[in-house]
Amino acid sequence: MVDDTNDAMIISDDGVIIRMPAKTISTFGRVTRGVILMRVGEDVKVISVAAAPHEEEEEEEKVSEVSEPSEE
Repeated sequence: MVDDTNDAMIISDDGVIIRMPAKTISTFGRVTRGVILMRVGEDVKVISVAAAPHEEEEEEEKVSEVSEPSEE
């Protein structure tokens, strides 16, 4: 079980790893069909599901400097 302080990690046998904050996963009642967390191909299987401590993504600041031609 996970709570809002965890991330859910899903790993498939073809090497795809998905890590998502648990608080972003929708929850529904018993009569629903569930929530798709990872789409896999026909021959691909999920091999591991785990809870991990939540990590904040570091936002990279990209500063692009546009130099205008000088009139000399």
